Amino acid sequence: MTNHNRNQLIELGAEALADTLLNLCLTSPEDDDVVKRLLATPDQNIKRFKTKLVSLKRVSWSDSTAFAGQLQQLLSDLDAGVREPHLGVELVGKFFEADAAIFDRFDDSNGEIGDVFRYAAANLFVSFASCCEHKQKIAELVITLNRKDDYGIRDCLFERASEYLPEVTLRTMIQLLWSMIEKENDDYQKSHWYHAIQTLAKQLKDARLFEEAALASGRLSVAAWLDIAQVYLECGEPQIALSRLGNIPDTETFKFMERSQLLLAIYHQLGNIEAETDIAWQIFKKQRTQTTLTQLLDVIGHEQLNAVIDDEIVIIFQEPSLSYNDANFLLSMERINELESYLFQRIEQLDGKLYNSLLPLAEAFEKSDKPFISSLIYRTLIDAILTKAQSKYYHHGVKYLKKLDHFAPFVSDWQTFPSHRAYFDLLQEQHKRKSAFWSKY
Repeated sequence: MTNHNRNQLIELGAEALADTLLNLCLTSPEDDDVVKRLLATPDQNIKRFKTKLVSLKRVSWSDSTAFAGQLQQLLSDLDAGVREPHLGVELVGKFFEADAAIFDRFDDSNGEIGDVFRYAAANLFVSFASCCEHKQKIAELVITLNRKDDYGIRDCLFERASEYLPEVTLRTMIQLLWSMIEKENDDYQKSHWYHAIQTLAKQLKDARLFEEAALASGRLSVAAWLDIAQVYLECGEPQIALSRLGNIPDTETFKFMERSQLLLAIYHQLGNIEAETDIAWQIFKKQRTQTTLTQLLDVIGHEQLNAVIDDEIVIIFQEPSLSYNDANFLLSMERINELESYLFQRIEQLDGKLYNSLLPLAEAFEKSDKPFISSLIYRTLIDAILTKAQSKYYHHGVKYLKKLDHFAPFVSDWQTFPSHRAYFDLLQEQHKRKSAFWSKY
């Protein structure tokens, strides 16, 4: 709302605005809750928070989105009521402890309820904890809360610990976690504490501590060495990062692209232009995209753009099999004529079931005034839809067929392909029993 609108509302006067708010409260429970929060004292808002937190564990909701909104309102009550930061930390902790009662009764497949915990509640916790003097008590509370993190949402407090705890407290917290690991018998809980140490180590930019915790946890996988190398790089130690990547066999294909991207960043930080160039070419050859091309040009120079594209087009055309990735690369490079030739030579390989790959190509040719090749692609889509014989998709086929009607007068030479009239007649003959389709045409 603009300042002009704000000034206009002020000019209406307090009485008019009060009447309007009360009228809104009659029809909107959400507005009624906001007004009650505005009118309540801080102590009353805290009481409202406690009462609503208990009731939310009992009341049944069918809409997770609406329930997530109620949780947001609950946190707003807390924010409006707390004047003493330690109390705020304690009450947000109570909110996190209610996770089981909430998630056991809701399908949060859209993630909205989880996001309230990970972001809104975490933000409030950080805000309160930042103002607290007794930092060690805050650290102990975070550990206590994470003793039972069955839904994977409480560890967000570890992930943001450096925002509200000084380094000395973080170090003490880590020592406490090590001692807890020594006494812990449950492997799952051990792994949780190891992960917490790694999370804190990243915030401290302590790559050696991160590696120690990763190795102690028994993680010697490709992903583990990638994580270790990444942290060393982020901590400004590219040579060690490179050595840690050396623990992954060259023949290993798992996470190849992630490893290559990390190598690219390592060689860049080391200033090894030759190695950086080799890796940039490997990445680009593996996945020809606008992003990988830009990465390559950042290394070899953007003046090489056209030369690189021209050379790759020669290579692309040498492969007889159709690659939708290569087709998309030609499209992203705006090489429409080359794309047209590429698809014409492989037109029999088009698969109409690959709707997400074909439709952008057809639409691109349509915009480029190439009705012939666009018609052939739309035909492939129509044939697949009618062969599948699922009426819920027929409206798409009808739309494409009407496009063919529009394109037909602009195609003077159908070459070896049936004309639009011949294709239409054949379509009617082969699918004459699909009345659900023709009734929409």
